[in-house]
Amino acid sequence: MLGLGQSLSKTDASANASAEASGARVSFSNTKSLSFDGVNDTMEFGSNPNTTFQSLLGADSFTMSYWMKAADIMDSSGANGRSALLEEFAFGPTRIVNLGIIYPPSHSTTSFQGAMSFAYFDGNEGGYYFNTFSTNLSSILADDTWFHVAYTSEVSGGTRTGKIYINGVDRTASDASAADDFSSREFKNFKIPTQNFNGGIGAYEELSLDEISFYNTALNGSQVAEIYNSGVPRDELAVHGSRLVGYWRLEDNGADGSANSNDFAITGATFSTSVPT
Repeated sequence: MLGLGQSLSKTDASANASAEASGARVSFSNTKSLSFDGVNDTMEFGSNPNTTFQSLLGADSFTMSYWMKAADIMDSSGANGRSALLEEFAFGPTRIVNLGIIYPPSHSTTSFQGAMSFAYFDGNEGGYYFNTFSTNLSSILADDTWFHVAYTSEVSGGTRTGKIYINGVDRTASDASAADDFSSREFKNFKIPTQNFNGGIGAYEELSLDEISFYNTALNGSQVAEIYNSGVPRDELAVHGSRLVGYWRLEDNGADGSANSNDFAITGATFSTSVPT
């Protein structure tokens, strides 16, 4: 079940998929997004919040997709920048989790300047599971403007390969991912959108999110460009129903429209009529 007024039964989803395949227009509307105030708003998985993400995507290839906007997308006030979904850093042993963090143009490391990062490092396991940086996005992203993010992680021949797409275009600058199964690992204090330090929230992010989707495969460039759809979200349940392992429309609630029903529990964040168009 999707958000209020947006429910699709399995029969409806099958009918929509058939209609799209035949070129017919599919009924779909995106009317709400979720806004976080940067003070104490969060969203987390309602069941097993610290392990659900890994159990859905950690065993093999995957794709994460979402839409985001922020008032100060290239924050120049500190080294950490914006976090689209989550940043976690812990000592003893070292653990680093970056899910779409954007570093400011003023960062002291040149390769980090204006770049987005997806990374998971675990000191207990001896290194990175994935580690990918984008190009400098300073000339691409704008304040208070919706943009689309897709991260693909493909396992093939014993190696993981990561790619970052912004608005349907591959913006990958570097990738040092490794092949491994992290489905049984635990992320401490998995709350969206926050920066977590040593098991506690160190900062909350002020931003808006919409149309989050997880896929059990690494989509190719053409498929990612189709999700971006020239800046207008489409019905991913109708197009990729069998590949979706998580689908959050954020239409008045945190319901997961995939078969897994991993709903988000929302604390403080409010729904807005601002959506990608």
